[in-house]
Amino acid sequence: EYEPLFEAAEDLSDPTLDIDLSCIREGLLYRDDAGRVPLVPVFASTYGMLVNEDIFETSGLPIPETYSELLSVCDALRQSGYESPVMGYNSGKGLFNSIAAPYFRASVRGDADAIRALNALEPSAGEYLRPTLELVEDFMRHGCVNLDLCDQLEDNYEAVILRFFEGDAPIVFAHGDLVSGTAKRESLSQAFMEHPFRYSFRPVPLTEKGGYFLNIVSISFGVNRHAQSLDMANEFMRFLVNADGLSRRRLTCRLTAFTPRSGKSRPNRFSMNWKFRSLTRLSSKCEPPYRLWDAGK
Repeated sequence: EYEPLFEAAEDLSDPTLDIDLSCIREGLLYRDDAGRVPLVPVFASTYGMLVNEDIFETSGLPIPETYSELLSVCDALRQSGYESPVMGYNSGKGLFNSIAAPYFRASVRGDADAIRALNALEPSAGEYLRPTLELVEDFMRHGCVNLDLCDQLEDNYEAVILRFFEGDAPIVFAHGDLVSGTAKRESLSQAFMEHPFRYSFRPVPLTEKGGYFLNIVSISFGVNRHAQSLDMANEFMRFLVNADGLSRRRLTCRLTAFTPRSGKSRPNRFSMNWKFRSLTRLSSKCEPPYRLWDAGK
């Protein structure tokens, strides 16, 4: 169903266009069988956890970087009076995406049979979810999440952000799109304006070696090679796709980085911490929307 779209798209890797694709992680670029790049990602997202760093500092607890540390600090926080050390939107789906999405993709990494069965939607492929479901079950068994409190969140965006800004939620499971809305909503929270705190967005530590950074393309741009204003469209792509421009948009909108270079200084109260294993696309032959991602270091 994407063939007509790709057929009409300009090859953005054409050197004569002078579009700097080196500022985008190679694993996130889609190339067709001929090696053409019909689309380039301009926004990316991920799954992780918003962390109220001040709570951890005042509690004398380390921000967890391994799964056992995550369980340990949740237990300590619960004993200190935090009813739900971890919160998130719970509507029957989505609450555990920060755990399940990266862990599942990591679990099938390099397993050709699993990837084939999953993409073919074979019923037996559901067995590949077992390790992920067991991890979620173990996490819940340790009492890290109070589902009744999570049920009170009305939506998976502004309600979650404003609840986090109340200042009494140590960890909130979130996706990158939600995090991109935090800066504009700080001023909407009376609690945060009166008692601001330092917070960061990190991958959830799911193993004893850390967690997985799942880099997902949210929005890609392409150019119709039959357009009347083709030169202007290609000039816009040169303006859009460059290291400085992408870094500025990432910092302003608090978007997930997908450039191979570090950006500029970060806002004072907010930081993005990615000291974990990154995930890039498994197969360059998978057409968007990409289904599977590689948990490579």
